[in-house]
Amino acid sequence: MKTTVEIDDELLKAAKKAAIDEGVTLREFLETALRARLESPVAPGIYGGFANRGELYDEATWSILDDIRDAARRIRERTTVAAPDGEN
Repeated sequence: MKTTVEIDDELLKAAKKAAIDEGVTLREFLETALRARLESPVAPGIYGGFANRGELYDEATWSILDDIRDAARRIRERTTVAAPDGEN
């Protein structure tokens, strides 16, 4: 299915780089990140240090946002570890 999603420019660049590094397409990379997040247990009601997410989005949307946040964190960690001589 095709859809349009607005993603932070730096996050998208990092995701594209990670996909290239892993030898997969961006689509495969994003699908894997989303599947991994959807399959992992989630602490209910915890988001950004707040106990309650409020009613801004439904739970399915929050789950997708969590997946993207976690994928970005893994990309940042991988990029930081892989950078030679402290370069990022």
